[in-house]
Amino acid sequence: MPEFAVQVDTVGTTTLFRVTGAADIVTAPSLGIQAADVIRRGVSDIVVDLSDATFIDSTALSVLLNINRRATGARLESAVICPPGRARVPITIARLEDTLCVKDTEAEALRCVEELRRRASAGPP
Repeated sequence: MPEFAVQVDTVGTTTLFRVTGAADIVTAPSLGIQAADVIRRGVSDIVVDLSDATFIDSTALSVLLNINRRATGARLESAVICPPGRARVPITIARLEDTLCVKDTEAEALRCVEELRRRASAGPP
């Protein structure tokens, strides 16, 4: 099983957190801390890539929800990349796919963030 790691990349104006290994009660909080630092700076939308995550638990779900909440509070957007598979099951069971803007690919997640940004800048209908 791969060791947990988070690689941080920038794609355009979005910070991409690439998670490898099991995101659980021990490891997932470090993702939250790293994302909170980016959100605090307020200059970048957030995408969490779980494509290489082997497992996520309820703590990881909580971290993802917290990232989403903090990003929204900072007027930033967020999305999650998680293709169908073992890591996606808890997200599906918890019915969080829409809330977290979960997409199968990086391109789809980046489009989701762009669309959310467009809607936010357009204001209320």
